[in-house]
Amino acid sequence: MKIVLIGPPGSGKGTQAELMSKKMNFFLISPGNIFRWHIKNKTELGEKIKKVIEKGELVSDEIVNQ
Repeated sequence: MKIVLIGPPGSGKGTQAELMSKKMNFFLISPGNIFRWHIKNKTELGEKIKKVIEKGELVSDEIVNQ
């Protein structure tokens, strides 16, 4: 089973995803958490992501796929 939650920032997607993953016992993948990890750890990918976010832009599919 695959579930995708879509909504604007602050709408509760992350909160609901975490609750659902615990209740239904499935693995949660959060691009935002992955981005924050890379930025915090100053990886090459994190630097790319940081530049995009600082401009207020969305991270491209190309970067996400990396």
